[in-house]
This record gives sequence, C-alpha cells and structure tokens, in this order.
Amino acid sequence: MKHLNNSLQQQSFHVLTCIHLVKKSKEAYEHAKEIVESGSPISEDICKACAAICRDSAKKLNAAKDGSMDKMIELCLVNATLCEEMISMVKSDK
Repeated sequence: MKHLNNSLQQQSFHVLTCIHLVKKSKEAYEHAKEIVESGSPISEDICKACAAICRDSAKKLNAAKDGSMDKMIELCLVNATLCEEMISMVKSDK
C-alpha cells in the first residue's frame, strides 16, 4: 500500500509541476501584453523574455514524455507565439 501512495504522490507532484509551468507561461504572456499596451520602451525586450519563458515551459513539459501533457505544451507554445507576434507589432510601431 505504501508503494501505491508513493506512486500516487509522484504522479500528483508531476501534474502539479506541469500545471505550474502552464500557469507561468500564461502569466508571462499576460505580463508582456500589459507592457506592450502601456507603450513601454522596453516592450520588445520584455516580449522576447516572455516568449523564452513560454518556450522553456513547453520544453520542460515535453521532456516529461507524457502524452497527456500535449494540450499543456500546446498552450505554452501558443503563449510563446503570441509574445513573438507582439515583438513584430512593437518593431513595426518604431
């Protein structure tokens, strides 16, 4: 019974870690969006950093080799893409 509990704990920790990475990615995108909307002169740098956070989160999720995390990986990649699109917007505004 102890082995089952340990296995369940590890699985729960894994899922919570994955959720944390998706949340971190979402927060990075939201931060980049706020900075761009405020017209900050460092918008491009912030968007680049936030896109990197999103891509890093996707890589970490992908490293888990767990097919059930595919949607979470996709969310992180969407956030990265949105950050990168904002970079293009900021560059065109200059």
